[in-house]
Amino acid sequence: MKYSELINCLEKKAGIKPKQIDLCRILNLKPTAISARAQRNSAFSDEEIEKIEKKYSIKIESREKFIKINFYINNDLLFNNNGKVELSTNYVEYKIPSNLFCSDIDKKTYSMFHMLDNSMNPLIDFGDFVIFENNSNFNIENNKLYVFSYNNRVYLKRLSFNIKELVIESQNPDFTVQYLAENDLDGLSILGKVVCHGKIYNGTFFKDCTTY
Repeated sequence: MKYSELINCLEKKAGIKPKQIDLCRILNLKPTAISARAQRNSAFSDEEIEKIEKKYSIKIESREKFIKINFYINNDLLFNNNGKVELSTNYVEYKIPSNLFCSDIDKKTYSMFHMLDNSMNPLIDFGDFVIFENNSNFNIENNKLYVFSYNNRVYLKRLSFNIKELVIESQNPDFTVQYLAENDLDGLSILGKVVCHGKIYNGTFFKDCTTY
């Protein structure tokens, strides 16, 4: 929260307009530091906001935690590293609410792209966002959704093992079930396991999310 927003919020919620010297005492800062912040309309940290809230016994704002994910805007997910398929570095960092799905934020990384076909209808529509946990070393769990590459193309399918072959299923009945023999799995690279999918409104608002 920036300086001007904080002052306005305190006026509305606490009925006071603190002077710069008051903020200095609350935050244990020098007058020059607060003065510079006021001139630049700089932001206060979450810790500073908490001190001000405690001083005036109010709740200034709800601070939601976010997770950084790798957003592949153009669905350019693949990078061929001397014959080994890896996730590309051609992405932008995107923030999503940490409570969108169950996650171990400190130990896992995630990527997001848009579904560009209707093979997973009606579960996942064309244009829906898909978030997957980055990991190339998954032990495939039957009937789970995975993002993978095969012959330099990216797919999102439901995978399961049937004796000595991998069963690759779409949700849409118009798409036939594919079978990949065990000795052909070298050409398949798992990019990640799907943890969430849904819709995006105005670039930032998530709706109708399904999590796993």
